[in-house]
Amino acid sequence: FSGQAVPVAPGLAACGSSSKNASIQITAPEKGQVLTAKDDVSSSKEGVQYTVTASSTGVDVGTDVQLRISDNDDVPVSKVGKDGLIEFEDVTLPPGKHTLKVQTANEGVSSAGDYEYTLKAIVIDRPLDRSALGFGDDKDPNTDGIQINVSVSTYEIELSQDVILKVDGSNYGSAQRPNANGKLVFSGVTLAEGSDKLKVVAGDAESQVVSI
Repeated sequence: FSGQAVPVAPGLAACGSSSKNASIQITAPEKGQVLTAKDDVSSSKEGVQYTVTASSTGVDVGTDVQLRISDNDDVPVSKVGKDGLIEFEDVTLPPGKHTLKVQTANEGVSSAGDYEYTLKAIVIDRPLDRSALGFGDDKDPNTDGIQINVSVSTYEIELSQDVILKVDGSNYGSAQRPNANGKLVFSGVTLAEGSDKLKVVAGDAESQVVSI
């Protein structure tokens, strides 16, 4: 069953019913699991998509269930399947450390509230993907090519971790390290004619490719 993120509607009714001893347990990701871009199941979409699964007992097949991710307003929905299995497909997970809770639509049955995952992630904030750069973006018009600043946000990356910028697959310049807020900037990056793909990596974490 597909889990599509939709705003929660007030008064959403649960289809089906549950017994007094009904329960729900999340089975993937594992509790406390650290995820990276390598766990992405849909590279065509922005961010990291992951299939969250759970098992239930005492809850009728076809009962509406929701996936709560911390305090996010968008809530993926699904239904209890055969043998009590629950699946939310291609859920876009927010980066950082977050709680997960699977519950029936009427909140009568839910999984444990302390179930956490961590998504180590890197996001290139600037330039934007497929943005058209011109001479107005050049930080140093007196130097050949276009010089730009690459602004980056990191999530759950150690402050001592080297963060590397790759331009067209090759390491560029010196490694940087995140500040206390997880931010960093690669300044004065020279883009020669034909340079168009940026990627930032730190250990087993990596950003999506930004094409410019």
